[in-house]
Amino acid sequence: VYIFGRGGGERLANQTGTPLLGQVPLDPLLCACGDQGHSLLDEDPQAQQPVTRAFQQIAQRLVERVATL
Repeated sequence: VYIFGRGGGERLANQTGTPLLGQVPLDPLLCACGDQGHSLLDEDPQAQQPVTRAFQQIAQRLVERVATL
């Protein structure tokens, strides 16, 4: 379910010439971790959930972008 619509982040990235690092799906696990002050990786260390994989991919892309600067 795309409660904020779909494709807005990608459109904005294209308009501003900024790379889109990723998109994070809304997930109850992420909300629960934030509310409880727990790390998402502590709750999902094997990255089985799409939300965990999304954060890992964003982190990897960020590392790659910083390395080119």
